[in-house]
Amino acid sequence: MLGAERLTHWSLPVRNLAESEAFFGDFLGFEYLGHLGGPSATVPHASVFRVGESSFILWETGLDADPRLAGVGVHYGFTVLPEVWDRAIIAIHEAGVKLTGPIVYRSKGTFLGREVYMVDPSGNTIELTDPTWVEGMSEPTFEEIVGTAVTA
Repeated sequence: MLGAERLTHWSLPVRNLAESEAFFGDFLGFEYLGHLGGPSATVPHASVFRVGESSFILWETGLDADPRLAGVGVHYGFTVLPEVWDRAIIAIHEAGVKLTGPIVYRSKGTFLGREVYMVDPSGNTIELTDPTWVEGMSEPTFEEIVGTAVTA
């Protein structure tokens, strides 16, 4: 066994770097660390962000996410604090970000808590999760949290 100590970073393919920088930096609020592309690159093709202790790279491919991966479990999950959960749901609604389904309240399995899955501008599925939710706590729908009927 190689004995890796931790995940250093991971890469997320994106269609348009500027659009994805706005989504992950401005909308989700992740810390922007800089562009990759080498010292001679005049146009960046990748940007590095940090969330918590993890770093990830938005790698511009010019392509949408592979539609064959939609609905088969491939996604990128991020934890939010419970005091931020409702504000995050409202912000998703106000920004018109597409959801892949209703809020999930998971009381059994490996990753417990409440989860919402959305689609980024490139078609990647992004999960926000609050692992502090436990069975017996309230289970409001997306519509109840945003205070309006949301049509698909």
